[in-house]
This record gives sequence, structure tokens and C-alpha cells, in this order.
Amino acid sequence: MFNSQYDSSMQCSQLKISVPFELCPDLLASRNYHIKKGYLHINCFQWKDLILSLYNTFLREAIKEMKHIPKVHYTIEDERIKEVLVLIRTLYFKNQIDKPKDKQGSFTLKSVSHEYQKFPLCMRNLYDILQKNNRLSHNARFDFSLYLKEIGLSMTDALHFWEKAYSKQHASCSRCTHSWQENEKRYIYGIRHLYGLEGSRKNYSVKSCEQIQNMTLSANEEGGCPFQHFDDDNLRNTLKTCLPPTNFDHIEVVIYERKNSAKHACQLFLTEQLENVFKKEHNDGDIVFQDPAQYFLFAKSENCDK
Repeated sequence: MFNSQYDSSMQCSQLKISVPFELCPDLLASRNYHIKKGYLHINCFQWKDLILSLYNTFLREAIKEMKHIPKVHYTIEDERIKEVLVLIRTLYFKNQIDKPKDKQGSFTLKSVSHEYQKFPLCMRNLYDILQKNNRLSHNARFDFSLYLKEIGLSMTDALHFWEKAYSKQHASCSRCTHSWQENEKRYIYGIRHLYGLEGSRKNYSVKSCEQIQNMTLSANEEGGCPFQHFDDDNLRNTLKTCLPPTNFDHIEVVIYERKNSAKHACQLFLTEQLENVFKKEHNDGDIVFQDPAQYFLFAKSENCDK
């Protein structure tokens, strides 16, 4: 029996399979196979390597072709594909159960209206526009969604938040005229995407203060840094809505300072809020933040309370 197996193995090693090299690029890259006249010559007993290589090649080509098919849902309806998707989702959510809980969920839907005064001016401006128009432009909605996610709003609350706003009639001056009723699936997918549950499952983060300050805005663009992009009158009127009347003289100091540094002006504004609005003790040297979420978390941190 041993000799028979040995002879069979020897015979198999002498039999070669010839395959066009372009069908097995990974085998070609390994340099472990002989190539002649455009064909890879593979030993019979290496058939598993050949099958796997062919499968990978055809799979890549199929995925590439799907990108250009206008009706991909036909493919997704394939029972074989459905089974794979169910398996992937099951494994993904099973792995999520054992992961430690992060800050998502520490900021609730009710917190938005209660604590928006602690938002940095850039995000407070977007919130005010949303309250007025019931809509935000695409980029502004993207930035504000990431901010809410970063300060702890759960995905479920995010869905309710945007559904409530976009189910209302948009203002006549709004740049966005889409509604939740007409575009529900699109909005749900977009929010789930930002939370890493769709698409590339990338963990998106809120823009840094530097990125927001360096944004190039058109005349009617929403967003940006008020200390960088607002004119003096607009910034002055905005600051007056955030500070008590007794601090209006300090507003001119902030406006003057923003000409040298928008970031420093924002820090001065937070100092005024901590002292005169939130009634919190602090050391000026401790006010350090790199993005809008850090600003908010600093403004509401317990170690600043009296």
C-alpha cells in the first residue's frame, strides 16, 4: 500500500497543469512556479493552490464588475449572497457584544436642547441653523453628526434626532430640500455609516479646530469657525446671545483677539462662559482643546464645578 501511494505521488508530480499566467497573478508573484510562453506550469499535487488562486481572480473580477452594474440589488437578492451577508452580520454583532462600551450613549437626545449652550460656537451655529431651517447642507450635516457622535450621542438617538428635524417642512431659504419621508433609507444608511456600521466601517472623527478654521467657504456656505469666518458685526451679535449684558465689553476683546488667533479667541470666549454663564472655577492655563468635542467635554466636566 505504501509503495502504491508513493508511486501515485511520483506520477502526480510528473503531471503538469498549464494555466495562462494572467489568471493566477498571486501564484506568478510568488515565483514558485515555472512560466513558459505565457503559461504557468503547476504540479498536479498543487491543485489546491491553483483552485484558490483562480477563485481569488474571479472574485476580484466579479467585484470590479459589480461597481459598474446599475442594479446591484439583483445580485444582493441572490440566495447564496444573502446567506453570506447574514453570516457576516451575525459574526460582526457577536463580536461587538464583548467590546467595552465607549462614550457613545453618555449624551442623550434630551441633552441636546439642555446643553447646547455648552457647544462651541461653530457647532452652536450649526444647531441654530438647523433649528431655524429644519435642514443643514450636506457638509454641515456631516460635521454636526460627527460632533454629536463624538460627545456621546448613540446611533439610535442620532436617528431619532435627524428624523425629527428632517420630517418637518424646510424653510424657504434652506439649501437642502430633501425630507426624511422621501429619503429615509438614504439618511439611515448615512448615519449608520458615520457610526462605522456600513460601508468601509471606518471610525470617523470630528474635524479638528484647525481643520474647521482652514475651511474655504462660499458666500452662502454653512459651517466653519465663527471666530475665523464671521465678520465683526455678525460675530458680535452672535456673542451677545451667549453672554450676559454685563460682559459686552469683553466681547470687543474677543473680537480684537480673533484677528491674531481664532483659537485663542475661542479660548477667551470659553473663559467668559465658564465664569459668567456656567459659574465654574477654572485656571486659564487648563483650557486646552483640539476639536469641538473636547471643548464641550471641558465645558461640562465636573472638575470645573465649584
